[in-house]
Amino acid sequence: MCIEKDVSKDMDELYAEVEADPYNRDAYSKLISCLRLQKNKMFKELRSCRISMLKYLVPLAEEWDEWYDDELGNKDLKDRFCGVKQYFELRLNDDPSSSALWKNYIDFLISYHEQSEAFISRDELQVAIEKGVTETMYDIPESHLVWNAYYQFILNNMNKKPYNLDFVKKIIIERLKVPHLKLQETWSLYSSFISSHFNKVYESEMLNAQKFYYTPTKKLLDFIESNEIKALQKEYKDDPLFWTEYLKLKGNKSFKKLPILTGIFERAVRNRFDDTNWIPVWQDFINLSYEYGSISIRKFLKRFVRTYPNSCLSWCAYIWDLEINELDEFNDAKTHILKNYRECFNHEVPYDNTKKLIGAIIRWQLKFYAQNKAIYADFKDDLNYFFTLAVENHSDDVYHTIERLVIQACDIIQENKMCLQLLKLLTSNEILKQQAEVWLLRIQYEQKLENATQVSKVFKEAIFNAVNMDWPERIFDEYIRYEEIFGSMAAYMSAENYVKKSMKEVNNKRIEEQEQTILQELKHDNNNNNNNNKRSIESGPSSNTVPANKKIKIETKPTRDREHLTVLVKNLPLDITQARLQAFFKDCGTIFNISIIKTNDDSSEASIEFTNYGDVLAALTKNFKKIDGKEIEVQRAINTTCWVTNFPPTANKEFISDVFSKFGNVLSIRFPSLASNTSRRFCYVEFSSSEAAYRASKELDDKEFKDKTGNTSYRLVVKISNPEIRKQRSGATEEGREVYVSKLDFHKVDKNKLSEIFSRFGEIEKIHMPLSLRSKSMGRLHDGYGFITFATKKSAQDSLELNHSILEGRPIDVSIAEVKSKKRDIIESHDSVSLTNTQYDLIGPKTISVLNISDKISALQLKDFLESQVGSVRRIDLRRDIDGALVEFEFIKDAGKAEMLLTGKELDGRVIKIGDRKELNKIQNIYNTEKTTFNKKNDSLMVPSALNRRNRRMKFNIHASTENGNNHIIAKDNDGNRNTDMKEKTNADFRKMFLNKK
Repeated sequence: MCIEKDVSKDMDELYAEVEADPYNRDAYSKLISCLRLQKNKMFKELRSCRISMLKYLVPLAEEWDEWYDDELGNKDLKDRFCGVKQYFELRLNDDPSSSALWKNYIDFLISYHEQSEAFISRDELQVAIEKGVTETMYDIPESHLVWNAYYQFILNNMNKKPYNLDFVKKIIIERLKVPHLKLQETWSLYSSFISSHFNKVYESEMLNAQKFYYTPTKKLLDFIESNEIKALQKEYKDDPLFWTEYLKLKGNKSFKKLPILTGIFERAVRNRFDDTNWIPVWQDFINLSYEYGSISIRKFLKRFVRTYPNSCLSWCAYIWDLEINELDEFNDAKTHILKNYRECFNHEVPYDNTKKLIGAIIRWQLKFYAQNKAIYADFKDDLNYFFTLAVENHSDDVYHTIERLVIQACDIIQENKMCLQLLKLLTSNEILKQQAEVWLLRIQYEQKLENATQVSKVFKEAIFNAVNMDWPERIFDEYIRYEEIFGSMAAYMSAENYVKKSMKEVNNKRIEEQEQTILQELKHDNNNNNNNNKRSIESGPSSNTVPANKKIKIETKPTRDREHLTVLVKNLPLDITQARLQAFFKDCGTIFNISIIKTNDDSSEASIEFTNYGDVLAALTKNFKKIDGKEIEVQRAINTTCWVTNFPPTANKEFISDVFSKFGNVLSIRFPSLASNTSRRFCYVEFSSSEAAYRASKELDDKEFKDKTGNTSYRLVVKISNPEIRKQRSGATEEGREVYVSKLDFHKVDKNKLSEIFSRFGEIEKIHMPLSLRSKSMGRLHDGYGFITFATKKSAQDSLELNHSILEGRPIDVSIAEVKSKKRDIIESHDSVSLTNTQYDLIGPKTISVLNISDKISALQLKDFLESQVGSVRRIDLRRDIDGALVEFEFIKDAGKAEMLLTGKELDGRVIKIGDRKELNKIQNIYNTEKTTFNKKNDSLMVPSALNRRNRRMKFNIHASTENGNNHIIAKDNDGNRNTDMKEKTNADFRKMFLNKK
């Protein structure tokens, strides 16, 4: 706020500021504040300043309110009327469909009309009201405010032209054609009107109106009802994602009309000033306006810029729409952009947005240059500036979008020399010259100039930097192929030799780096071993010790990184196969996985996961290549995968697909293996676009779903998958905030009791006391133990002081809960009891073995599957170690028909097998025997190390043989000499040995 005595000086400076940059909101706000201090003397200047500001900026809500108050305070009655009227007109120009604003404006006009027609005549008032009705027609929840005022105005003027009964009937019918919240009231009004004035034809009039006007509108209103209800709730009303989805709603042709969409858009962005979260709503509406051929799109684009004067995206949309005869408008926009974005271009603005804006500027300049060469000098300067900006500040852009765009523009205006200078600047940059694609960009342009000697020279310059290059093989291959086609035999042979030499250097460096990495890992492992497992002095050297002079060869399984090493391929042929994609991308690198989905536009999309970043870059070069005549799009899959957890335990891929597919094309759904831990319950949902993944995470995170019984609710957790932050997703147990309390009295201790004694240590989030069916049948409150989750780790640690304390006469144990993996999953229904505690003749006939079960299927999912296919399941014992389960049905008949119904059925990609109860136990016994034999410890006495070394010189390879038809155990020493003294023992031999012992 300026001081009054310095107001003139301040105003001069502020006027200069706004003249230099009319999009400077802060300068305008200060200037208006200074003028308000002297509004008694400078009221016209204040009004003029506000009107001037409107050309460049949309006032904030409080600025509009101040303007209105100042105009109402004007002591000159006539000037006050003109000022307030102008205020409403200007504000309605920025918010044309606001029924509340129009209602206030109409009330204002009526009040002055009633005072004197000198202010406003009846005809002028009629025109204003009718315009208000037209503008607010599609303000679905509030349009009745203006229409009711219009209807009342007509009734008050029924004796004046053009108002009569037919006119009233016509406007009510027109009202019935438009969706609005008070449709039922309008229908009742029409019924009363027809009954009063057209009673003889009441039935036919009502039937006609119902068929052609009311019913179609009611259907449309029903179609959007759920969204309109949400729009009244704050959580949806303030969510941009809700409005973008509303604008894109599909399923009713009547909805896809621009006036309806405009009404929705205006409600969405009302009073959303300078909040960038709402930019996507503007973008979606502008795209829809283009789609429906709106002739008034320019006014929205100007409002877009005035609402977001510091957004690349608003200016991008505005410049895209400029015609080549609007040079002044373009120069004004460019001046503001370059003046205010010179700093924020560098780091503050997302670079993707910067690229779009620079692309729009260059596109317009090219379009203008084709008609008028007058901008040649400025155009070249801009191209140089944009190129330098990209190279110096955004060398990490793997696509080099701006650099490529500038090169293309220079090529179009035939600035070959400038092209070469810029390309040399690229390849001389210390970071960029390590990228093969940068060199290829320069080489391709050199080839276009048809200077073979220079092309070979640039190839060699690139290969000189191959040792530090991200993908030298690409350069090598291009160089050989170039010389093979365009070079002489000598040049071709020279190129081959040069490439071989460079390839050797590249491989040597890679080997050195790999060995260095291995040595560092070994050093790290040795340090851990020395710290955790100190070697005993008495122990001799390990038989597994690797001699120091031997070359270390370590084979490690590549670590998967789907979030960073996946590309999306779009516009594929509908019948594309994995084999076809494998063959097409095989030269890019090793492929881990391919997922394909058919889209709705007679094409397919796929995600391809590679093993390293270089492979991904190689795959990106396939962009715009053709497969079976279709030009494909290849792009990196960034933020396209959602991490999902806390869904109902019975949820399977079909459930997840149904929930997520409405947000976009789902390429794959991956559940984790439950082999080592049956309690894991999460999955990954991969979309074909980051927008779909974002919408899904925004809409579904914390959304409630019920299980199949409808008794238990689960709040879904949906996040964009990011390997770097996975550790942050751990639960209370992993964070050490959960304590395990055991040895509790079964009947006297409940949740309230635990809360009472543990709450003094800190806030308790929840208490869980498991209750098995067996304990429940015995009348117990729980199974004798429980878990208490605190809000902080410190609270959990402090609560350990209750360990061994007495609770209801019993000493209890308190410890920090640990994450324990489960390899066996058992679930029981209602009063089920253990198989081992029930007579076999009752349970045996009802029990089957289910084999070859995927390790990604939980016991609850298996139960759900079996009950959907066969019948009610009583108990499941799922054994992860052998991929099988014992399943007890409620009824013998279900067990009997299970084999017939389930044989050949697939569950999560595996064909399951059905057998009787004993079959699973046989497999379990075989598995346990093999496991025991494999893990059996050597109980013999310790052999001195010297003797052990001597014995190792003579090793025997023992195997079965059937020479001469007799079974023998044949032993061979290291020289291959046989020892046939070792005969295989028969049962009789063992019996004899046993009897002799006795």
